[in-house]
Amino acid sequence: MLYRSYHQGMAITSTVLVRTTADPASLLRPMLQAVRDLDDALPVITAKTMTQHVSDSLGPLRRGIGSLLGPLSALGLGLASLGLYVVVSFAVLRRSREIGIRMTLGARPPRVIWVLSKSVAKLLGVGVTLGLALSWLVVLGLGALHSSLDQQESVGLASAPAADPMTFALVMLVMAAVGLAATFFPAWRATRANPLVALRDL
Repeated sequence: MLYRSYHQGMAITSTVLVRTTADPASLLRPMLQAVRDLDDALPVITAKTMTQHVSDSLGPLRRGIGSLLGPLSALGLGLASLGLYVVVSFAVLRRSREIGIRMTLGARPPRVIWVLSKSVAKLLGVGVTLGLALSWLVVLGLGALHSSLDQQESVGLASAPAADPMTFALVMLVMAAVGLAATFFPAWRATRANPLVALRDL
């Protein structure tokens, strides 16, 4: 014979539910006292509100989703950066003739790179602004949907979607850095080339 306490055993437990219009957390102590008044030997394993119960049950799920979405988000940002670099660098390479002509007419390499970077920066600014604005609206829409479901179910579903300014700033900085790098390096290589080659191709 081996004795195990209820903490170690798989004893069948009973659950008492109470519906109230008041603050549920304020009823936990009176409920515990009511159980003790019935029988002091009855062990109360847990006592918590429905909000806490839902939050605890969804905790592993949220952590699993977070651990999955983190690498996927990084992968998405990497693919977007790669695509942006390829598109912008290809657009700059197509202007190699223009760069050669500017160099032949006496333009200095820093001036040429600045002209190309300024034009790309305008397009990049418009694209990043539109992308961040749409992302912000999507997050706000998800937050409104979450609040609507929360009110309908009458349980406090925690962790509502929120727009994180640091995340948006990080994405903006990465996209800006990639776009400027994709402009600088092809333009710098074009300014190092012989301008006569570009003139012969005209």
